[in-house]
Amino acid sequence: MSIRFFLGVAEATVAPAFALLTGSFYKRGEQPLRQCLWFVGNALAGVFGSLVAHRISYINGALESWKVSPSCSHKVYLRC
Repeated sequence: MSIRFFLGVAEATVAPAFALLTGSFYKRGEQPLRQCLWFVGNALAGVFGSLVAHRISYINGALESWKVSPSCSHKVYLRC
């Protein structure tokens, strides 16, 4: 229960920090659009993050296959 409390404390600082950063670096006329972009980005991150977490929950095998093997000559590909 205490971990959940500290998570809430950490998450409660996000919106005021966004407002403080926006107010510090942008002019008054630019702030509403920037605030909107912060919150839209936060919402999109939640949507895509939940989709990724959903797909990860369906992995039945070990996650070892995701690692790049040392014998792989092409670092671009995850599987060789």
